[in-house]
Amino acid sequence: MDGFRRWLAILVVAAPLMMSDLCCGRPLADYMRFVYKICNGNLDPDQVEFKSCLENIFNFLPNDTVRYGFDFYENSSHGNMPCYTHGVCNMTLSKSDCVRCLETAIKSARGQCGWSIGVQFQLKGCRVRFEKYGFTED
Repeated sequence: MDGFRRWLAILVVAAPLMMSDLCCGRPLADYMRFVYKICNGNLDPDQVEFKSCLENIFNFLPNDTVRYGFDFYENSSHGNMPCYTHGVCNMTLSKSDCVRCLETAIKSARGQCGWSIGVQFQLKGCRVRFEKYGFTED
């Protein structure tokens, strides 16, 4: 009976954790899988202004992307430094999963590409792009 109680206690604790990661028969983390990245090899010599510009946009980009139909371009400037971003999510994601995906993509892009003047970072459910220069995508 001790073994049974231990197993039951583990099940009671683990079941909600396992269920929170499941939706529609697939792990929610599936949309977070890495697909590709492109990091421009150039860093901006005035990284302080570029970083400040991007950090400001990154605070708003995930939620603005959801608010404007899962596909949103944003540009800003800090001092004389412009920066341009694009966030896009797979339309099958929920709003909260889109936000979570973009937040993860932004954090991963910054971790893997540093403050490169141009980055594209794709997860299965979303993609983020940020550049020092303006761009459009077809």
